[in-house]
Formats: sequence, structure tokens, C-alpha cells
Amino acid sequence: MKKLNKKAAAGIGLGALALVGGTFAYYSQTASLDNPLSTGKYTTQLVEDYTPPTEDLKPGAKWDKNVGAENTGDYPVLVRVSMKENWSYKGKTDPYKTILSESELFDNGTYAGGIFDADQVNDTDGLAPAEDGTVVHKNILTNDGWIDGGDGYWYWNGVLEKKGSDKSSTTHLLEGLTMATDIDLGHYETKEYYAVAATQPDLDNTSAWTLIDWTQVSDENNDGLKDIRDLAAVTSIPEGESLFRKSESNLDSNKKGYGDSNYTLTVTSEFVQATADAVNDSWKDFDITALTNVQVNAEDGVNLENKTVTP
Repeated sequence: MKKLNKKAAAGIGLGALALVGGTFAYYSQTASLDNPLSTGKYTTQLVEDYTPPTEDLKPGAKWDKNVGAENTGDYPVLVRVSMKENWSYKGKTDPYKTILSESELFDNGTYAGGIFDADQVNDTDGLAPAEDGTVVHKNILTNDGWIDGGDGYWYWNGVLEKKGSDKSSTTHLLEGLTMATDIDLGHYETKEYYAVAATQPDLDNTSAWTLIDWTQVSDENNDGLKDIRDLAAVTSIPEGESLFRKSESNLDSNKKGYGDSNYTLTVTSEFVQATADAVNDSWKDFDITALTNVQVNAEDGVNLENKTVTP
């Protein structure tokens, strides 16, 4: 048999390689593993035990209002509370006086023996200036777990652990309100009216009564006084009729003080995740080391065994 030329043999080999290379399919395989994870939830509650009074409040009135906080979620949190009080006249939505808990006027005055004496500029002028401060004492409890941060917030000195724990709720921060005994309920105007008739006119019939302007009444009997006798002397009273008189005391619409008003105390809770990053971001101006029962650690979360703070 005739041997192939080496060059020809090489050419055949390359051709066969090319043929194989054109039809070869690479083997591949994909494998995967699922890693199931789930998240819990942050849910919290501001808890209040409060039955609104059924009647308008009087000076010195007391009423219960118990306020605390509770963690109803799956993760530990910290909590702080702020307050705001508003006064508005009945029928009006805009407040005429607002005091925030960050103000020194929020809880001034003197509370002793169950009586609150408000620190008012003048409690009889029918005015309610801002500098009066509050006229409602808030019984705030800071000796049983709450700390006054000095920044308008009260902080719970501890971690609210997840729901179901015996450390998931706070004690009461607020227990009761007391209105000042000397609260200025406005300046009242006294006006006198008269009517001439056979029988007394209906007291609500404004057209039957005439306002007495004592500046226009003369001292007819020269006794140095201006009274009903002087008015009767110059008033025509037909036979069979009589002179009737009434006196009304009404709130001066320009000097209402705190009279004819609605009072609203708004309590706001702020919960934050119990980690250093969350606390530093949300409560920037508060020194977390004041919470002696809390250790906040950026990596490990919260550890109550060590009472130091490691942000």
C-alpha cells in the first residue's frame, strides 16, 4: 500500500479536528440551595387609662389620666414620651395658647397638698398670655423607671423587650391632672336693663328690655347717687304698668381668659430600635448614657447584664 504524504496526513488530521470541534457540546449544570428567612415586626402601643369628665371642669378640679407604653412587636425597643397642651375656645379649631413639654412654662406654678396654684401674671384680668405658663398640673412620675431628659422628653430607663416578656411595658408616666384653683376664667360684664309693662316680659325677649346707660342718667333726687329711683323719676309709667329691672353678667368676648374653652393634652410616644445606630440617628441630642439600665451595642443589639453603653 502506498504511504500517505506527511503533508497530506497533517491536512486530513486538521480536517477531522475541525469536524469534531464543530459538533462538540460543552457540558454544564446549575445547582442551587434556598435559604429561607423571615422578618418579625415592630409594633408598639401608647397605653392610656382615661375617662373624660362628663361636666365642664371647675377651678381645682382633678381627673385621672394614666399613660404608659408597651412593646407589642418582635424586637426590643426604647421609648420616650413628649407632651403638648392646647387651649381653644369652644367652636374654634385654632388654639389660642399652646405649651410644649420642652418649655419651662409647661409645669410651673406650685402644687402642694393636692392644690395647684398657677403662676399667672394676673388671674383676674381675663387674659391668657403665654407667660402665664400652664394652669393645669400634670402628675408626672419620674421615680419609678422614667427619666426626665431635660429636652422635653421623658425616657424609659430600660429596654422594652418583645411582646410576651415581663419587661415589655412601662409603668405609668402620667397619673392625673389638676386644674389651678386660681385659673382666670375671664372678665365678666354686668349690664342692667329695664322694661315698662303690665307683666314681666320674657327675660330672653331682647326687644322688650332697654339697656340702662348710667352715664346718661341724672341724679334727679340730688342724693349723690345714680340708681333706679333716678331712672323711675324720668320714666313714664302708665297706670296699671310697672317698672321692671334685670341685671345680666356675661363673659366679655374680648377678655375670656380660659373661660368657655376646651383643653387638650396630647401625649406622643417615640419608639426606636434598641441599637446604637438607631438611637444615635433618631435621638441625636440625647446622651444615651443617662439610661443606666440600658446597654446599646451596634453589633449585638441590647444586653442588660452589663449596664454600660457601647455605641
